[in-house]
Amino acid sequence: SSALLYFCRPDDAGVFRNALGGFTPCFTELFALGIGHIAFYLFVPLRLWVLFNSSIEKSPLNSLSKWGHRILTFLSIFNALIPLLQMNARFGGLSNLYITSDSMPPMELTSYILAIVAWLLSTSVMITEIEKGICQKYDWMIRFAWLLSFAGHCAKINFVVAMHPERDYFFYLYICQFCSHGVLALFAVLYHPRFTTQYKTISPQIEKDLELQVVDQKYQQFDTVNVVPENHANIFSRVTFSWVTPILNLGSKRPLDF
Repeated sequence: SSALLYFCRPDDAGVFRNALGGFTPCFTELFALGIGHIAFYLFVPLRLWVLFNSSIEKSPLNSLSKWGHRILTFLSIFNALIPLLQMNARFGGLSNLYITSDSMPPMELTSYILAIVAWLLSTSVMITEIEKGICQKYDWMIRFAWLLSFAGHCAKINFVVAMHPERDYFFYLYICQFCSHGVLALFAVLYHPRFTTQYKTISPQIEKDLELQVVDQKYQQFDTVNVVPENHANIFSRVTFSWVTPILNLGSKRPLDF
């Protein structure tokens, strides 16, 4: 359709000799890479909901794992910066790696925006986990999104390197992006953050229940018969309140306590 042709602007020079032909860049950017980006849009809100939910127990990271998360934060910011630089160069009139037209087609701009927002979402998760701690619920989703994104770049780099023996600005920028995604994929598989053993973050409701249990245990330990003289006072003493006299005499000498 004309809308698809306008959106993708397929290459007519016969550069791509495969079944997709001129639609190869459009398919790669929106499907191979776009699926990984959309995964962040689906998974990050769930992960943030868990991290901000006070009823779900979370464990704070130890010092070494905090440094690991800082590295992940830096890589996420770097992956958001790369498409921003690529988009800026395209607005400046430079040709992309495998898109020969000087003007930027809508699908390319869409891919850049999806990538920037997706990696900013990944950054927000890393920062939140450093501050609030982590739990196992939905933890695999962010790792899975990293792996999907790297798989998309593995599909893209195959023909990017073959089509561009020359080494220009876009090529080196993309190689840095590919390596950054590769490091994140390794983190997704091998990195398992450790928790501090000093304390755990518990929900306010659980903390309140524990306090009530402690108060109840202390109350049960009191010998109420001997602590309160009224319990063993006779009828005359109860009527005249004379059982209070020993307590008043003791209170005039020192503070009363149990």
